[in-house]
Amino acid sequence: MYKQVTRDTVEAASRLSEALELLDHETKRRQEWLADCAAAKERKNPEPEWIENPILLGLDQQAYLIRCLKSIRASCLEQAVLVLPFETAAGLLLRLCSCLQSNHDVELCVKSCLLIVSAHDARLALDKKTAGALEAVRKLMRSRVASLRNKIGSNVAGLRVCLQYTKDSQLSVGEANEANDLQDSSALKDVMDPFALSKRGK
Repeated sequence: MYKQVTRDTVEAASRLSEALELLDHETKRRQEWLADCAAAKERKNPEPEWIENPILLGLDQQAYLIRCLKSIRASCLEQAVLVLPFETAAGLLLRLCSCLQSNHDVELCVKSCLLIVSAHDARLALDKKTAGALEAVRKLMRSRVASLRNKIGSNVAGLRVCLQYTKDSQLSVGEANEANDLQDSSALKDVMDPFALSKRGK
């Protein structure tokens, strides 16, 4: 599974690590803000204003993580996830679990989860923080993949109905055109055949 680590792989892993550090910092900052809001409420003081981090580009944490993963080329993503330190990979797994719960980009989340598990399965099962997450991720992946399959099945069935409708419509148009062609051909024959016209006049 492991291939030669390239410069692109190292840069991609570095971007992932930086994104996770930023999100951890934002989580801590929001917790502190909520504590300040609770304290201000007890003292009947105005609640402090929450200031968004411009680095997040107006996205929530889950959307920002998905954006970061999508910014990495598919050819680099696998190796970038595999070279992450265990602590970073475990943190990514926990956040991907949250993304799956919110139904954020299921295919990308499932792929990333499988990569992490394949690289750190033994340690993840022994770690207290991630042992429960593994079971949650397993259930979520099954649920989300089953939902995607049902959706794809519904879409395929809908496409088949549309295709059949299109074929039926084309046949109807073809039959109508054929009838018109026969009428036009008969009229043209009458015009070109004086005997037929004289016969009709009689």
